[in-house]
Amino acid sequence: MDTDKSVEELITAAEDGDPRAQLDLALIYRTGRGVAQDNAQAIYWVRKAAEGGNAAAQANLGGCYLRGLVVEKDYAQAFQWYERSALKRYAEAEYVLANLYENGFGVEKNLANALDWVLKAAAQGYPQARPKAEALYTSRAVHEWLEEAAKTQPNAAFHLGTIWSRGYGVEKDLGKAQDWYLKSAEAGHAEAQYRLGSLYQNTRDATDEHLQQAMRWYRAGDMRGYAPSQNNLGVMFSMGLGVPKDDEQAFECFFRAASQGYASAQHNLGTMYQNGWGVPRDDAKAAEWFLKAAAQEDSSAEYSLGYLYANGLGVEKDDAKAMAWYEKAAAHNNAEAQYALGMHFQEGMGVKRNYEKAIAWYRKAAREGHAAAQNSLGLMYHHGAGVKKDYKEALQWYTSADSAGYPEAEENLGKFYQDGLSSDREHEKPREFYRKAIEWLTQNAHEGNAQAQYLFGTVHQEGIGMRADEKAAAFWYEKAAAQGHKEAQYRLGCMYQDSLYLDVDYGKALSWFEKSAAQGNAAALNNIGSIYAEGLVGDADHKRALHYYEQAAALGNAAAQNNMGFAYANGIGTEQDEAKAADWYRRAAAQGNNAAQYNLGTLYLHGKGVARDEKAALDLIEKAAAVKNSAAQFTLGWMYEKGVVVPRDLNKAAYLYSESAKNGEEMAKEALKNLGG
Repeated sequence: MDTDKSVEELITAAEDGDPRAQLDLALIYRTGRGVAQDNAQAIYWVRKAAEGGNAAAQANLGGCYLRGLVVEKDYAQAFQWYERSALKRYAEAEYVLANLYENGFGVEKNLANALDWVLKAAAQGYPQARPKAEALYTSRAVHEWLEEAAKTQPNAAFHLGTIWSRGYGVEKDLGKAQDWYLKSAEAGHAEAQYRLGSLYQNTRDATDEHLQQAMRWYRAGDMRGYAPSQNNLGVMFSMGLGVPKDDEQAFECFFRAASQGYASAQHNLGTMYQNGWGVPRDDAKAAEWFLKAAAQEDSSAEYSLGYLYANGLGVEKDDAKAMAWYEKAAAHNNAEAQYALGMHFQEGMGVKRNYEKAIAWYRKAAREGHAAAQNSLGLMYHHGAGVKKDYKEALQWYTSADSAGYPEAEENLGKFYQDGLSSDREHEKPREFYRKAIEWLTQNAHEGNAQAQYLFGTVHQEGIGMRADEKAAAFWYEKAAAQGHKEAQYRLGCMYQDSLYLDVDYGKALSWFEKSAAQGNAAALNNIGSIYAEGLVGDADHKRALHYYEQAAALGNAAAQNNMGFAYANGIGTEQDEAKAADWYRRAAAQGNNAAQYNLGTLYLHGKGVARDEKAALDLIEKAAAVKNSAAQFTLGWMYEKGVVVPRDLNKAAYLYSESAKNGEEMAKEALKNLGG
């Protein structure tokens, strides 16, 4: 009722033919609120509103006839008015109409029609409708009535199909469900045709014959304009199920269903526009269709809108709106949205970084079976990101994601075991952990898992959890390398270059490095450069070496960046350019490469390619010496011996010369002798 309008205003509007005002006025006269109670006026105005097409008034008038309020009780009239209201999708009228059909009030008893209407009311969320539908479906008396009626009524056969497919009051039997749906579908029942198509499509291990049957019945539903069939027909075309893949046909099917307001089809149509499938890509149109579906609380569309706003596709980038749509979808148990929220909170994208919230959302998605979320949970528990490290939890989630076929989980599970095996954490990882780690690697390696074979090779080579065994390491590296595992190819190349077990073979080393480098392995590219620079296969070729160093350096390999610096500093394979040398050394030194730290330090010490800077020189040389770089130890010893940059200190000089000599620096041995050491 419009309480903002006075009685006089309502009367004026009602007399002008406004059905809403007519209904409000009828209710005022019935209750006597603000006017003298007047049943005659009440029934007059509610009838005017009902005749004017107002669905609520039609249901109200139907209720008057059903209960004998103001008018004489008349079930036929009640049925007539409730039916007119129900046809306008007024949920209360749909529910009452179901009761009228169930009891035969004002119409011949028809339990199939009763089920039709109560299901419509339930679909709109009318509170009493769902339990009413369940009561009808599970009643043996209703089953018997439907079986008799099914001889002539397609919708009775349809409901019997539903009873057997859902197991309402009977043991679920898809064979019997299919028989009843077929009877109804052949008589032209559109929803039965859709359900029959779904049964064929979703048959376990569906054959081409099953898919052809699914297409047949979806097409039949499409001919009758049934939106769910049109949508599923679009899915079949988009995936090439039972027909050649045809995005244009899929688009047309989705459009027919979406134009009827079918939410799933609206989302699918938006996806077609988003990806340019069967139509030119148009993110703005995608957003329009997603919005239509999201207005019906379609969680997939809510998630897709969040994605568009997060990335500024078809709409202005808006992190707040992205999060709002993700949250709506997540509240509807959309695992993709829950995972997206986890990522946003973990990375601080559009929100303040919050690991606790990230974990909470990942956990929700993971429990829905979202493999990427399971993997992310494993990572957070493994590395203690925002949560106390918990190896049991990490293992559980990695294993779940791996079982679901998530590729990164397989790699992370291997790294998890490798990390555990290579760390001295007996208090955190008891013997049982080591046993399981070796079992996992052994099983997966023997089953042909390339990542496990590679990791098993590292375990043997480095003696992790077992005695070191280069022969076994080479065996497993070769298995993984043959499957294209770039790290295994690199390791195998290194073994051919320098191994106690394998005969040194620079040709084979080069071959494996080249295979690994072709997959973008920067370390392999650097090693290829070293082979050519040192002339290990044919004559030394410094220009060719520089070509490989440059590729590896561009990929961020610190050793290659140092090699580039050395080449420019000494004019090897290129013109000498100490400024460029300093630049390359600086990049490598920033990554902690001790050779580059030493080399850059010497440039600062002598002012070559850079302005002389004794403080920077000392700092860099000390850093390199601290990690046992023999050249840096020697130079720092010389600086203390001569009092260059630092105060003269022969004890420190002697100590540094001694350490340098231990690490293989021949000049340090001579310098130590000269000091009398």
